Amino acid sequence: MTAQSITITPERSSYTKACEDIPALPENWYALAKSNELGSQKTIVRTVYNREFLLYRSAQTGQVTVYAAQCAHMGCHLKHALAEKNGIRCALHHRLIAHDGHFTKPDGTKSVELIQPTYPVAEKYGLIFVYTGNKPRYDIPVPEFDVSSFLAGPAGSYSTKTSWFSLIANGFDMEHLLSVHGRVLKEPAKVSALSKDRFRIGYRTQVTGKSLSDRMMKWLSGNDIRASMTTIGGTLMLVQSQAGPRPSFFLLSTCPRMDGGTDIHAVVGLVGEQTRLTDRIRLKVAGWLFRSFLSHDFTIFDDLKWHPPTFTHGPPDGFAQQLYIFLKSCPSAGDLDDR
Repeated sequence: MTAQSITITPERSSYTKACEDIPALPENWYALAKSNELGSQKTIVRTVYNREFLLYRSAQTGQVTVYAAQCAHMGCHLKHALAEKNGIRCALHHRLIAHDGHFTKPDGTKSVELIQPTYPVAEKYGLIFVYTGNKPRYDIPVPEFDVSSFLAGPAGSYSTKTSWFSLIANGFDMEHLLSVHGRVLKEPAKVSALSKDRFRIGYRTQVTGKSLSDRMMKWLSGNDIRASMTTIGGTLMLVQSQAGPRPSFFLLSTCPRMDGGTDIHAVVGLVGEQTRLTDRIRLKVAGWLFRSFLSHDFTIFDDLKWHPPTFTHGPPDGFAQQLYIFLKSCPSAGDLDDR
């Protein structure tokens, strides 16, 4: 897929004009909590953009249910609900809401009319994800490793004042790899649209930075790093890297906030076995290298208001314009509670 220019008139080159077509909250999977935060028969309230969700773990099955936070009966906030073995009991009228959303009537029978909205949920990589739509269009992304096993886990949570799409666009910015991260391309980057839900850039770099993490990455990789970045549904970013004999990956879930900022939940993974001490140590090192790499961006992220370049001065500008076209095509979550 070759880079193609788009025309942005001067009045649309401002941040508010050029990016108004990008959905504030795309329909996607969002990491809401670590698995170990939600104990058996416990609840947690989480917010993504202007949507609140109540997470509940059953004491009977251990499975997680995600409810809309306002009770469908008369609007009581379910943060006051009592968690029971097979559901939650609303604090206002003490009606039991089962894990499938059905209310229990005062006579003890199951209501077929009154149902609390629930959302698709998945536990993976030590995180709990919710899908902001009726039916997921795809599963939680997994690395494209041709191996029998890999280990992965949470790699930290971060907050920034910039928008989710500014963060995603930053990951596709090949120029800033050199200016900010001390990496130089060894060959031209390649962009491809894998499907209507996935957009990818692949590249090969060598290290020019001098920090401790740069020197370690240079040594581990033999100064030859092959990587790809894939955005899935806009707000998920899968980074796959071959730096040395074993590949690794990072998954970023960017969760929009109402103030225009973003909460980021990260996963790190690599080929190996959870039972091996050496592999667990390698996973910690990979997480440290990732956090060190990401830390260079956070000062620049402050008040960053990304928009696609008006003019194409080179392939990177063309990549940014193509990414903009992809991001504005991502389906919006819409009004989740009016389903």
